[in-house]
Amino acid sequence: MNALADSLQRAIEHLSHHPATQPLTTRLAELQQRLETGHFHLVVLGQFKRGKSTLLNALLGEPLLPMGVVPVTAIPALIAYGPTRQARIHFGDGTEQPVTLAQLADYITEAANPHNERGVARVEVQHPAPLLARGVVLIDTPGIGSTLAHNTETTLAFLSEVDAALFLVSADPPLTAVELEFLRAVRQRARRLFFLLNKVDYLTPPEQAEALHFLQATLRQAGIEDGDLQIFPVSARLALEARVRQDNAGWAASGLGAVEERLEQFVQAEKQATLHSAIRDKAANVLTMAQQLLQTERRALTMPLAELQEKHNAFQQALLLARRQRQQAADMLQGDHKRFLARINQQAAALRVEAEGVFITAVADFICTAANLDEAETAAQRRLGEEVEAFFGTQYQPFSQGIQAELTALLTTYANQADALVHELRHLAADLFAFTFAPLHPDEPPTRMRTPYWVHSALMGGLGLAASPGLWERLLPAAKRRERILNRLRLLAQRLALRNTENLRWAVVQNTEQVMRQFQAHLDARWQETIEATAQVLETTVAQRAQQSAASAANLARLDQLAETIDTMIQELATREA
Repeated sequence: MNALADSLQRAIEHLSHHPATQPLTTRLAELQQRLETGHFHLVVLGQFKRGKSTLLNALLGEPLLPMGVVPVTAIPALIAYGPTRQARIHFGDGTEQPVTLAQLADYITEAANPHNERGVARVEVQHPAPLLARGVVLIDTPGIGSTLAHNTETTLAFLSEVDAALFLVSADPPLTAVELEFLRAVRQRARRLFFLLNKVDYLTPPEQAEALHFLQATLRQAGIEDGDLQIFPVSARLALEARVRQDNAGWAASGLGAVEERLEQFVQAEKQATLHSAIRDKAANVLTMAQQLLQTERRALTMPLAELQEKHNAFQQALLLARRQRQQAADMLQGDHKRFLARINQQAAALRVEAEGVFITAVADFICTAANLDEAETAAQRRLGEEVEAFFGTQYQPFSQGIQAELTALLTTYANQADALVHELRHLAADLFAFTFAPLHPDEPPTRMRTPYWVHSALMGGLGLAASPGLWERLLPAAKRRERILNRLRLLAQRLALRNTENLRWAVVQNTEQVMRQFQAHLDARWQETIEATAQVLETTVAQRAQQSAASAANLARLDQLAETIDTMIQELATREA
């Protein structure tokens, strides 16, 4: 037994002897089993309809998992090695049932099992694919960001199972704010990420290069280091077709050949160390939860029952009022959010009108003074391109900075209100129960928008030049000809003003939406960690104390000894080499 396995076994033995921590031994036992079997969870993650199931089917070499044009996967599917193809359904009540592969769709798709009415917890599939034979467990998950909110929730809840991830995006669009936010959550749990840009068969070579460049720059802004930034352009659809036809050339051309080769290298060289690191981190988290449970229990057990009940009632009354205040603040924030987006739209509309005026004036002055009308329109188009670049190149910063200032002021108000509410309840709990609560997040609530890398280049591109006029137009009088040229250029100026203003507006709106989601998530996490967790501990302790007196000195000594042992094990895991 290696050192990490020994640490897990000791942790299970110690935690299993105490009622408060015994439930946590199930999670430790799962980690122990994964360490013994060498199973490495490689999860396919991404927004809905990015082609995750198609990608997995391509890696397996056959259309095993259901695919479709609407959000399909509703239940996580774990695919491990087995000499024969078979599947088993695990239900939430602990029962399980073998099924044929043809029956999988009846349990894991949204159409056949809407909102998971069958109560399926997960699906396990055995398959003889060579990659699986090396201990890799492929996992298909529901997509995030669809209209089916429960699918997103299922995927987020499953992140604790991640060791490494194939993070799948596609070229339509290449990356969204929802995916970037989700990526940050994944990075906290996954030890290794592989990025795949799917559906590149729909792009021309220049478009593919542009999409890859955009994705690389965006991922760098999200904190992905260059060493982890290799992006594989693939077509999961063409790869699956090639695998079914046993077309090796088509498989290589699809891009999945390079992905498979990289995964093979990873399994041989990095899998074991990555698996150990992932299990070590997860075990440390479980032990930290156990430690907090023991500390809470000890404080509660030393307080007289009558006093505990009295103070618990006082805290509950304050908590009920605080929850109402928090909900009122959340409702007000939603209203301000909508008004803020309307404000962005109004400012963008005003900017578009200004841009149109600048562009039309520039081309009108140019055409009206042009001596050679045969070359004037082409030259005016070039001038218009310069005006577009100059105008939007200088307008983005003041536009976005103004929005940023308004957003920061708005969110700071709500952050201060939330801080005051949390501080009030924490202070009350400390006075009533002498608890020491976990500290608040040291970082400030997110209120800062990021400047999208692509804004300036996207704003300038593609003038959509008009076709050359016909010979008959050259025969018109000069005044009439100038009028026709100006009409075309006015339309082009209006189109460019609209397109570039919309690009700018879209970037700022996406930025704002992302900041709003992160801000709300930050406040929710702070509330859960400081207030709701306290309420749950008190509720459980009061129920327990109603059935028994305060703990004896021997019981308290056992609690102290177990807490000290857990603390030692946490330190060992933090310093242990994989």
